[in-house]
Amino acid sequence: MQDLTPNQLHMMSHAVGHLKRNDRPRARARKLAECYRNYYCAERCAMWDDLVERKLAERHAGNAATGNDFVYRLTEFGFAVLATHRAALVDDVERAKKRLRAFS
Repeated sequence: MQDLTPNQLHMMSHAVGHLKRNDRPRARARKLAECYRNYYCAERCAMWDDLVERKLAERHAGNAATGNDFVYRLTEFGFAVLATHRAALVDDVERAKKRLRAFS
């Protein structure tokens, strides 16, 4: 089992569209091919690079459309690992909601 931080799980979920705008997890996609997207555009990121080193994600060079940011994509293995961490993701989302409510 991969030891991932809550931030890495959150970013992986965001990349495949498992979070809606209101941060409720989407549980419908059971396979990477069913996800409506699989990308996360960002400047060079240590947390994503760690996922790349573990073969959970791939990093691609950006272009004008991404503002020259890198494009990170989950691998099939990364998606499988994410699926096993769903409970941790839900806990992370609940904590994020509480933080947002504190600002309201």
